[in-house]
Amino acid sequence: MFLPISTTSYQWYSFITFCNTLLIVFIGECSISGVSKKASSVGCDVVDGVSKKVTLLVKGIQDKSRLAGKELSNKEIKEQELISKGHNIRILSENDFLELVNEN
Repeated sequence: MFLPISTTSYQWYSFITFCNTLLIVFIGECSISGVSKKASSVGCDVVDGVSKKVTLLVKGIQDKSRLAGKELSNKEIKEQELISKGHNIRILSENDFLELVNEN
Protein backbone atom coordinates (compact mmCIF):
# COMPACT_ATOMS: atom_id res chain seq x y z
CA MET A 1 0.00 0.00 0.00
CA PHE A 2 1.58 3.26 -1.13
CA LEU A 3 0.18 6.47 0.32
CA PRO A 4 0.97 9.44 -1.87
CA ILE A 5 2.73 12.41 -0.41
CA SER A 6 2.80 15.57 -2.46
CA THR A 7 4.63 18.74 -1.60
CA THR A 8 3.90 20.52 -4.86
CA SER A 9 2.14 23.38 -3.09
CA TYR A 10 4.88 23.77 -0.47
CA GLN A 11 7.35 26.62 -0.69
CA TRP A 12 10.96 25.56 -0.11
CA TYR A 13 10.87 26.58 3.57
CA SER A 14 7.66 24.63 4.07
CA PHE A 15 9.28 21.60 2.49
CA ILE A 16 12.16 21.79 4.97
CA THR A 17 9.61 22.01 7.80
CA PHE A 18 7.80 19.02 6.28
CA CYS A 19 11.06 17.02 6.14
CA ASN A 20 11.86 17.87 9.74
CA THR A 21 8.67 16.08 10.78
CA LEU A 22 9.69 12.81 9.10
CA LEU A 23 11.42 9.90 10.77
CA ILE A 24 12.42 7.65 7.86
CA VAL A 25 13.47 4.04 7.50
CA PHE A 26 14.92 2.86 4.20
CA ILE A 27 14.64 -0.79 3.19
CA GLY A 28 16.05 -2.78 0.31
CA GLU A 29 18.88 -1.51 -1.81
CA CYS A 30 18.11 2.14 -1.05
CA SER A 31 19.16 1.53 2.56
CA ILE A 32 22.75 1.07 1.35
CA SER A 33 22.75 3.67 -1.40
CA GLY A 34 23.08 7.42 -1.18
CA VAL A 35 19.33 7.93 -0.81
CA SER A 36 19.48 8.12 2.97
CA LYS A 37 22.21 10.76 2.71
CA LYS A 38 19.94 12.74 0.38
CA ALA A 39 17.14 12.52 2.96
CA SER A 40 19.44 13.72 5.72
CA SER A 41 20.65 16.60 3.56
CA VAL A 42 17.09 18.00 3.32
CA GLY A 43 16.45 17.70 7.04
CA CYS A 44 14.86 14.27 7.45
CA ASP A 45 15.82 12.09 10.40
CA VAL A 46 16.90 8.65 9.20
CA VAL A 47 16.85 5.60 11.47
CA ASP A 48 17.79 1.97 10.94
CA GLY A 49 14.81 0.19 12.48
CA VAL A 50 11.03 0.35 12.32
CA SER A 51 9.33 1.61 15.48
CA LYS A 52 6.18 3.46 16.55
CA LYS A 53 8.02 6.74 15.94
CA VAL A 54 8.68 6.06 12.23
CA THR A 55 6.51 8.17 9.92
CA LEU A 56 7.82 7.15 6.49
CA LEU A 57 9.17 3.91 5.07
CA VAL A 58 10.98 4.14 1.73
CA LYS A 59 11.19 0.88 -0.21
CA GLY A 60 14.01 0.14 -2.59
CA ILE A 61 14.55 -2.99 -4.64
CA GLN A 62 14.69 -5.97 -2.28
CA ASP A 63 17.29 -8.69 -2.81
CA LYS A 64 15.10 -11.81 -2.40
CA SER A 65 18.13 -13.93 -1.51
CA ARG A 66 18.47 -11.94 1.75
CA LEU A 67 14.92 -12.74 2.88
CA ALA A 68 15.67 -16.33 3.96
CA GLY A 69 12.66 -17.70 2.07
CA LYS A 70 10.22 -15.08 3.39
CA GLU A 71 8.11 -12.82 1.21
CA LEU A 72 8.83 -9.68 3.25
CA SER A 73 11.81 -8.32 5.14
CA ASN A 74 11.68 -8.06 8.94
CA LYS A 75 11.29 -4.28 8.61
CA GLU A 76 8.29 -4.70 6.28
CA ILE A 77 6.70 -7.22 8.65
CA LYS A 78 7.16 -4.84 11.60
CA GLU A 79 5.79 -1.92 9.54
CA GLN A 80 2.68 -3.90 8.59
CA GLU A 81 2.10 -4.88 12.23
CA LEU A 82 2.30 -1.25 13.33
CA ILE A 83 -0.04 -0.07 10.55
CA SER A 84 -2.56 -2.76 11.50
CA LYS A 85 -2.45 -1.39 15.07
CA GLY A 86 -3.32 2.09 13.81
CA HIS A 87 0.09 3.72 13.49
CA ASN A 88 0.33 6.20 10.62
CA ILE A 89 3.33 5.09 8.60
CA ARG A 90 3.45 6.28 5.01
CA ILE A 91 5.15 4.15 2.39
CA LEU A 92 6.93 5.39 -0.72
CA SER A 93 9.05 3.74 -3.36
CA GLU A 94 12.64 4.90 -3.63
CA ASN A 95 11.87 6.56 -6.98
CA ASP A 96 8.86 8.42 -5.60
CA PHE A 97 10.89 9.63 -2.63
CA LEU A 98 13.69 10.90 -4.86
CA GLU A 99 11.17 12.63 -7.12
CA LEU A 100 9.63 14.32 -4.09
CA VAL A 101 13.00 15.49 -2.77
CA ASN A 102 14.29 16.60 -6.17
CA GLU A 103 11.08 18.59 -6.86
CA ASN A 104 11.97 20.91 -4.03
